[in-house]
Amino acid sequence: MLSQQKTKFLGILEPLILEKFGKRTPLEVIHEVTFRCNSKCKYCGISRMKMKEMSTEQVKTAIKEFTDAGTRIWTFTGGEPLLRKDIGELINYAKDSGILFLHLVTNGVLFKKNLNELRRADKIYFSLDGPREVHEKTRCRGTYDKVIESIRLAKAEGFDVTIQTVICEENVKNDFYGIRFLFDLAQQLGVKIIFHPFYLHAHGNIPYKQLSDEKNIRALELIKALKKRSKSIRRSDTVYDEWIRRFQGVDTKLKSYAGILYCHLLPDGRVSPCFFKKETFNGLNEGFLEAFRQLNVPHECNCISFFAEKDFQYSMNFDMMKYFIVNVLLEDLV
Repeated sequence: MLSQQKTKFLGILEPLILEKFGKRTPLEVIHEVTFRCNSKCKYCGISRMKMKEMSTEQVKTAIKEFTDAGTRIWTFTGGEPLLRKDIGELINYAKDSGILFLHLVTNGVLFKKNLNELRRADKIYFSLDGPREVHEKTRCRGTYDKVIESIRLAKAEGFDVTIQTVICEENVKNDFYGIRFLFDLAQQLGVKIIFHPFYLHAHGNIPYKQLSDEKNIRALELIKALKKRSKSIRRSDTVYDEWIRRFQGVDTKLKSYAGILYCHLLPDGRVSPCFFKKETFNGLNEGFLEAFRQLNVPHECNCISFFAEKDFQYSMNFDMMKYFIVNVLLEDLV
């Protein structure tokens, strides 16, 4: 086990060091494998987007080209990735190609049906926004029991499970009841949980009432306070503090590694720096590595999203690197 974790650590560390000498490596790919979705979240318009999807073989080509270029972290997201009938085949191919960390983001509705196809995923994120009345108001009626069942099943089957929650108008009502509920639920279920603010991106947004900066700051301060009481809440305080500063209007000049150490892959094979840039290059026409190399960098970034966490990690910030080593690379040993 120690040897395996060492391999993972070195696989991540080398591109970080080479970047300091100007080498760009697509260490991490966030792949929206489909825009199709079986949920209609109030704050997400992705399911309304119509985009042709790569075939199984085309996705495999993308995975092969990226892994040959040094990609070691791959996230299948969407839309709902479990709507792709080949998702298990793609996960297995990615692991066989050299992906060290294979992440899957799902709403959980189809998890039980696809359980045996997903066993090689290193981490599964289940979307859950609060107790039944909150979750089904923001996402889709009749889904709460299904995602709870999926989380319990995944935990029982030995998956590394994390609840993923969007901080939104519904779960901050009544003194942040939805957030407090999820904190207790994660402890009860014995799984991890991460929170991130609602954000607008470049694909499929719809009008949705955003929280005030003040409410977001209060929610993040509450999450930090709850985090001191339990190890269930993931993410370093460094990230939560960065978000707070951004909601306060402080430009911290954090370097963006979008297009330098990570990129975003759209369902149709186009490569972009992240969710927030409309700049894209077609990997199917130009080759995926070449599409990555054509991305204009560096980017100025002060968005409120999970990319702040990646930028801290890849900057080799001391607190973030310590957190990553202890809570990701070594978690199976402690």
